[in-house]
Amino acid sequence: MKTISKVIFSGIFMGVIGMLMYIKVKGKTGTTEDTSFPRREDLKTIKTLSGIILPRREVVLKSEISGIIVKLYVRPGELVRAGDSIARIKLIADPTSLENAEKQAHLDEINYNEAEKKYNRQKSLYNSGVLPLAEFEAVEKELLYAREMKESNLKQLEIVKYGFAYGRSNISDIIYSTIDGVVLELPLKEGSNVIETNPYNEGSAVAIIADMQEMIFNTRVNENDIKYLQPNMKFKVFVPAISHNSFDAILTNISAKATEDAGMMKFEIEGSISVPISKINNLRSGYTATAEIILEEVKSAITIDEKYIHYKGDSTYVYVFMQGKHTKRAIITGASNGLRTEIKQGLKLNERVLNKEEP
Repeated sequence: MKTISKVIFSGIFMGVIGMLMYIKVKGKTGTTEDTSFPRREDLKTIKTLSGIILPRREVVLKSEISGIIVKLYVRPGELVRAGDSIARIKLIADPTSLENAEKQAHLDEINYNEAEKKYNRQKSLYNSGVLPLAEFEAVEKELLYAREMKESNLKQLEIVKYGFAYGRSNISDIIYSTIDGVVLELPLKEGSNVIETNPYNEGSAVAIIADMQEMIFNTRVNENDIKYLQPNMKFKVFVPAISHNSFDAILTNISAKATEDAGMMKFEIEGSISVPISKINNLRSGYTATAEIILEEVKSAITIDEKYIHYKGDSTYVYVFMQGKHTKRAIITGASNGLRTEIKQGLKLNERVLNKEEP
């Protein structure tokens, strides 16, 4: 009986406390409906954009000679410096061209030796005063011509055999990196055939290298938002695929021409990202990223929750609760972050607004 009495007494006590609290709240507000006061705060309108990050500088290394890759000195993901060896190419010489080049080089060697012997004989005669100067100069010219032909065809033989001529620094069987960066891709394996690049042939890509310290965020923006964007705007870029994924970016390019996307006109934009050397190994070209761009920012604005604002046609209004009654009042709104909206005109900080459902 004592236990039952305690339960009944506790229930009555809690009911009385609840009633007192209700009366207290009702006495303060005059209503139990959803109301709120405006407050002053900084407000930002943030646009979230999805895009990708790409290297600003990406080079495709190709061979100047045709042949076979006999050695790859790097692997994908490896850091390289400008001038580092990337691959070595071995030329596979055409047998017919090689035989003709060797034959021509041998004939040029014979012609040069004969011209040299003739020159030495004629020089002796010229020194003793027997041979006229004009005839000696003709013999000397023949020797110079024979020497030039010999050297030229020896280089041609080297090109046929190796794909380049020794002593010519602009062509080599070694492919070198032209920039500091990261090896993104090695499209060909050791033993693969390589086609040389020349004015008539694009050639085979041996390696793709990019400078991962200078990246760009690339995306397309709706035409309604482009008016808020200005060159050199700063914004944050987030890469979900990596930890510590926040990067500072600067808007560097806004396309002057729109393209249609799903019936909407959009403008391509680019933001420059400087990546610390400590984060280079975590980045990959083509990662998806999200940018948060501040389209509009207002300092010390009077704001209310979006749910208290009503829109009907061209009218924007709220219900102000005063002395137990609610009054419809027109307002002028400003910036909004989707949750809170700036009130430019029509409402004061000490005026309570009501969340009233309309029919």
